Amino acid sequence: VDLGAALRGVKLDAAMASAKWKVRVGALDDVLTAIGRPPKIAPGGDLGALLAHLKTALKDSNMQVNAKAIQVVGALGAGLRGEFAGTARRFARDLLQRLSVRHRTMVAALADALDRLHGWCFSLDDIAPLLAKSLAEPNKDVRARTADYIARCAVSSKPGAPPPLTAESAAALWQMLLAGAADREPDVRDACGAAMAALLQGTG
Repeated sequence: VDLGAALRGVKLDAAMASAKWKVRVGALDDVLTAIGRPPKIAPGGDLGALLAHLKTALKDSNMQVNAKAIQVVGALGAGLRGEFAGTARRFARDLLQRLSVRHRTMVAALADALDRLHGWCFSLDDIAPLLAKSLAEPNKDVRARTADYIARCAVSSKPGAPPPLTAESAAALWQMLLAGAADREPDVRDACGAAMAALLQGTG
């Protein structure tokens, strides 16, 4: 799919500027339709305007717009893969910061998008500093969901693949997870314990 060409009929600028959240969601739905399932995007297209709209939509006051934008980010990662790597790491920072949300649709969208970005665009090692920062967040949901994410990524590596983390990154994250295993919040303790077990399995 030549996504740039496919989006010419979407009128994204006008739709994303609309005061009606359903119009904004509809435009992002059109982007998902253009990307296709499974996502197949021709490399080399100019996606600058779309990416700018996504960054704005991630901060939208409406959760439905947020969730749809997150879905688009995940689809772009799956469709562009390595070409999206640098952009994916920047979006990962924004997505990890949103892990405090309670809205079920948002929680599911965040988990799916982060998993897709890890699957196609970056390794745990690439975003280890971001993960360490999230594990130190005051919000308990951010700490627990970050540990959950580490666990999912650590066990998703294919047999025979390189370890998901370098020794240096693994040691730094291990210290954060070890502290989390003694957290006052049960969900954080359990998630960090599971993440440490997954890392042992992934690096063993």
